Amino acid sequence: MLLVNTNADVVYLPDATYYITSGVGVFNSSLVQPYLAVANHSIPYGLHSLLNNFVVNTEFSVQAPAVSCLDKSNCDSYLLPGCLGGSAPWPPGGSPQSPVVAIWNAPAVQYEFRNSIDSSDHFSQSDCDIIGNHEYIVAVGVCIAESIVYPGSLIVCKVTVSMYRNIGN
Repeated sequence: MLLVNTNADVVYLPDATYYITSGVGVFNSSLVQPYLAVANHSIPYGLHSLLNNFVVNTEFSVQAPAVSCLDKSNCDSYLLPGCLGGSAPWPPGGSPQSPVVAIWNAPAVQYEFRNSIDSSDHFSQSDCDIIGNHEYIVAVGVCIAESIVYPGSLIVCKVTVSMYRNIGN
């Protein structure tokens, strides 16, 4: 009996090659205010429902090794390369032999989330806002500021805020 050490590989050969536009563009903050003005200063539900799980949805993002977090065990890192549905033109149909699409040289964005805030970082009152109004018993307080310890990074804090309902009005 002859025993041979073998390995199996899956190899995809290109059926077609063509140029598309794909990837994630650079964030342009100047577009936020005009968009909110058109949307009556609210985020439409369709967009909000996508954002709620955007980072963990594998259609849009994948976990990646941290780049700038010093303590890798205290950091979650996600790469957002864009999705095939956002590329143009779409891959040609009608070729069942080539169900795999490979895209090269597309811009991507990487986000890293530290699981704690450094003790040297802090929030001022102007960094915080309360989402809710006097009609609700509980609201959410959100604080966002630039990190002192990690320049170019944001620190974020979410707190539950108890509010008193104004029954007289």
